[in-house]
Amino acid sequence: MSCGMIQTDNYFSSSWISRSESSESLSRLDLVSPHQCPTEPMMTLEDLRSQYNSCYTCGVSWSDNHVSLDCGECGGYSLERPCPLCDGKCRMAWRRDISMSHSVGKAHWEGECALSVNDRPAVPAFLAEDVLVQGLEDLSTSS
Repeated sequence: MSCGMIQTDNYFSSSWISRSESSESLSRLDLVSPHQCPTEPMMTLEDLRSQYNSCYTCGVSWSDNHVSLDCGECGGYSLERPCPLCDGKCRMAWRRDISMSHSVGKAHWEGECALSVNDRPAVPAFLAEDVLVQGLEDLSTSS
């Protein structure tokens, strides 16, 4: 079994500090040069909002309507897109689920199609494209 003792400086362990000691400590703070303490630039709330409304994968700003066509997180659109279930025939705009898009690295959208289920295509175009691309990838890897 080991035993140890920690010895503290009486200056910090005393329950009282005289006024001269406290003012002396404050005057020592004035001697610190701002060049000695490296500070990082502070991000403003506007900077944080701009970063959140940008693609984490490719860096484009969705709030400025920028988009990368070959980025999965962008998904070809900024913050809004035509209804993906009917390819925009219902004229409804879907909004990006930003937090989900960021967390999984793929575009996620929220909205509802205004067309009845009978008027919608049996397989939405975005699913048909995904199935076709997946089939082509499977063919190329199996060859």
